[in-house]
Amino acid sequence: NNYHWYEKILMDKDNPVWTEIRDKILEFNPDVIGLTAITAKIDSADLIAKMAKDLLGDKVKIILGGPHANGMRDMYPDYNFGENYDEIITNVPGLVSLRPNKKLMLNHNEYSKKEFSSMLTSSGCPNMCTFCCHSFERGFYYRSKESIIEEINEIKKELGSDTIYVMDDCLFSNPKHLRTITSAMKETGMKFVAG
Repeated sequence: NNYHWYEKILMDKDNPVWTEIRDKILEFNPDVIGLTAITAKIDSADLIAKMAKDLLGDKVKIILGGPHANGMRDMYPDYNFGENYDEIITNVPGLVSLRPNKKLMLNHNEYSKKEFSSMLTSSGCPNMCTFCCHSFERGFYYRSKESIIEEINEIKKELGSDTIYVMDDCLFSNPKHLRTITSAMKETGMKFVAG
């Protein structure tokens, strides 16, 4: 119902949202910018990429990734994501099993325990919803229980957290994997929240 607001803001280049993004790009002055967007909002990722290229020129590398970029690439192999993207990450085997080094984030000490206590345990979706790029992928990837426990223990040790925030797109689609996660949480004495 509110999509028209998004379209309106997209056309208003002086909107405070875009001003804030411009300011952040100039403040960070990055060498690389990673973007992702749901299929319905790929235009905003394109706008940010153009903005970054206008501000920083060829100095900055723009990378578009995420499941929706991957799905759109599969659906529309000839789709032009815009001249501002230097690279589109697609089909990286085992990507979901890789754990980011969160200590490399800028302003690391400004993030809360909650923000660092999140994890992904799966990628993709088994459903065929017509509005979503996942429906064209037909791929669903799961992390092993051992890998999940290893990351839980790292979070527990380094942050002293007692709750893990599971960020999977389709966590409840596979009861067997959900049991794997609950078993891992029980073994490590952790609670978890999922949305």
